[in-house]
Amino acid sequence: AQHPSAGAGAAASGASAGASHDAPLGPDPGVEPSGWIILGFPEDKQRFALFERFLSGWVEPSARPAPEAEVQRAEAAVLAPRPPEEPAPFELTPGGYDLHIRLDVDGDEVTRRAVGRRLDPATSLAYHLEDHPPTSKHQVIFERLVPVDELSGSMGSLTRRIHRFDVCQPEMDFFLSYFGPFPDFPRLVRIDANRPMEEVYDSLDEQAAMLLQRKRAHQARRASEAEAERVAAAAAAAEAQAAAES
Repeated sequence: AQHPSAGAGAAASGASAGASHDAPLGPDPGVEPSGWIILGFPEDKQRFALFERFLSGWVEPSARPAPEAEVQRAEAAVLAPRPPEEPAPFELTPGGYDLHIRLDVDGDEVTRRAVGRRLDPATSLAYHLEDHPPTSKHQVIFERLVPVDELSGSMGSLTRRIHRFDVCQPEMDFFLSYFGPFPDFPRLVRIDANRPMEEVYDSLDEQAAMLLQRKRAHQARRASEAEAERVAAAAAAAEAQAAAES
């Protein structure tokens, strides 16, 4: 996840274990990269705070040192209480990246996806017995498939990861509520990932398209305003020069 206006950034998190593809994903030769994606990070409050501070310098308000003037006003208020003040209106902060996408998946579905993963040692292709079986009907292919032996995907590790994910999300939600690439566009996007992979991809693609459309419109508006200021400045300079010559 991240946010500079020059390129879109996103962090994706979720308790999902999806089916694999026949071929590894690679860069599209017809598309110039202009952003980045991080998967599974940051996963808790501490990492998120450090990550955001590294990207944008943002620090949670409660963790910021109070200015000296504010400390003096607080001390003076002990003797002469100040009248109540309305808090400043809340506004989303762009921060260091644009979107934080959370794939919401039931624990049972996570387990089903994880235990169904298989690997073909002969071709190094990954499959899922239910969602993404081999296209060939030859029995020999099914016979040589072996479970994907990953420590992170073992049942014990998977249970701990799901529990940790569920415990960490409330704090993450609070932190993420501060951020958004636009005032009406929160950073946190939750997507129902209990659906087929194609539908989940369409939802992700829709969110990315909406963000890029808003960014292009914003950049076009800023360019138009800058051009208008340039023209106005040039006209004012021409008038001043004409007045000086006359």
